[in-house]
Amino acid sequence: VAPAPDLETIRSSLAQLTFNTEVLIQSFPKYIRLPELTPSKASRESKITGDFFASLGLKVLTDQSVTKNSSVSISKYPNFAFKWGRKDEKESYKPVSQYLTKCGITNKIVSEGEDLVQKNLFSVHLHTLRKESHKVHGQSVMYHGEICGRTDIVVADSIDFQIHSSFVKYAIEIKRSNDLTTDKMNGPMREAQTQLIGLNINNYSRSPCVILTNLENIHLLFQLIRKEQEEIYSYEIVVYKCDSFPIAVEQAEIISSDKKNYISFDFGRGPSPVHSAQGNEDNQSN
Repeated sequence: VAPAPDLETIRSSLAQLTFNTEVLIQSFPKYIRLPELTPSKASRESKITGDFFASLGLKVLTDQSVTKNSSVSISKYPNFAFKWGRKDEKESYKPVSQYLTKCGITNKIVSEGEDLVQKNLFSVHLHTLRKESHKVHGQSVMYHGEICGRTDIVVADSIDFQIHSSFVKYAIEIKRSNDLTTDKMNGPMREAQTQLIGLNINNYSRSPCVILTNLENIHLLFQLIRKEQEEIYSYEIVVYKCDSFPIAVEQAEIISSDKKNYISFDFGRGPSPVHSAQGNEDNQSN
């Protein structure tokens, strides 16, 4: 009969078992569920929005971020004049839609969920495994969240029956002049950026941009871009200040018509090995 192990041997074995268990736990990602995010919630709650954006490696842009001007200085489209007076926001949708149609731009008012699946323009799940620098106590973190909602007006190549984010060229979010001012921009900017993310997550067809405007003196264009000289799954949001609504529309048309800007097919999902991801890119280009 083998002699019973002494107390020190038992302690050593237990310590080794504990260590092995800890190593095994650390080898699996930590699972963190994020609260559901909608554009309207984003406009009110900066922390929830910031956490959601951070899970994608993105920073929420604020009024201090509006430093870039549109590349378009004079628009080919006719002037657009709209006076709010006592008008409600909804009263602006039809004039804007009619203006776009006059410019030969196919569009649809979707503010009430018209022709949308369950009244949402986007309803997507985010599963993302962040890179090495995004670890909690040495453990990789996997985020899971849902983002859903809609905008006011969408522009697409064609609009038949149900509208899906993969058909959208760009979205237009309209605010009354009193609700979008130079000292009251951050809430609407979070709302527009949330629409941008929702439209781009797992979008294999396009990379829609978003116009935020009060139709008078503030016209911002948000675009998702891939970071230069960074790993394949790094993105950022840029915002352009446009001098007029027609200029914002023309800039959005230019961005959405250039296939080089279609970069969101791998946005919002966990990274694959670099060689695998590069192979996917090579296939996309062939």
